[in-house]
Amino acid sequence: MLNNLSERLNFSKNRERHLGPSLLSTLLEVRSLTSVLSLTLTSPTLATLPKGDEHPVLVIPGFTAGDIETIFLRKYLKSRNYRVHTWNLGRNVGPNAGLEQRLVEKVKSLTEVYGKKVTLIGWSLGGIYARHLGHAVPEHVRQVISLGSPFAFTDTMNEASPIILSLLHFVTGRKTDELVDRRFTKYWRRTPPVPTTSIFSYTDGAVHWKSCIDPLDHERAENVRVPGSHAGLIANPLVFSILADRLAQDPDEWQPFEHKGSSRLLNMVASPLELMP
Repeated sequence: MLNNLSERLNFSKNRERHLGPSLLSTLLEVRSLTSVLSLTLTSPTLATLPKGDEHPVLVIPGFTAGDIETIFLRKYLKSRNYRVHTWNLGRNVGPNAGLEQRLVEKVKSLTEVYGKKVTLIGWSLGGIYARHLGHAVPEHVRQVISLGSPFAFTDTMNEASPIILSLLHFVTGRKTDELVDRRFTKYWRRTPPVPTTSIFSYTDGAVHWKSCIDPLDHERAENVRVPGSHAGLIANPLVFSILADRLAQDPDEWQPFEHKGSSRLLNMVASPLELMP
């Protein structure tokens, strides 16, 4: 692990081959600790955003995270009149045997129970799973929304910070070059054939923001930038306002997101605090 970490710490010597988030952005991930306070301060504004039609929403956690980490996001979506569900598969420790099938079955089950297509919201690695499901069972998916998900990474995952790469190796026991199944990288990189929103931050301290940019393979896809940290995306008031807007929209009358009303106000307050890449 130490040798691997040492190799990744030298990534700056070759920016074309090793494109990772800046060290400053990684250090600034501590900002995520203030997320709960920001949610408390903005709760009156968030409460004014549109409510939905009770369609099912599946929230998929990020790497090493479980359902507990997404509790604030899920609680807010429930307040907006959605049938919110956890993935209920414990900690997300990366792709393993049978994971794809279990997720496919869950999405199909939710569609059957509610008689409506499912919105998939995935944070970080969870967003990659969500995109995969959007390709695998598009007939059951209303839309895919990813939060800081590095689906556009290269085969060696060199867009991740050395700290994240070290953690991946420690948890999985695999070298970084072995962490990505090359059979699926192109599959993930393509835009799912459903309305798709990729939310990213210039100052993401876990993955480089460029690895979160959707290629926009069709007209119902978009990339939306927000100020903030990687870890804080699941408790970011501006992210919540974007989710409220996207989930309330009729997918048959899809329009790209634009900041207006409460969302515009939140963006104006937060944007000056963000460092440019």
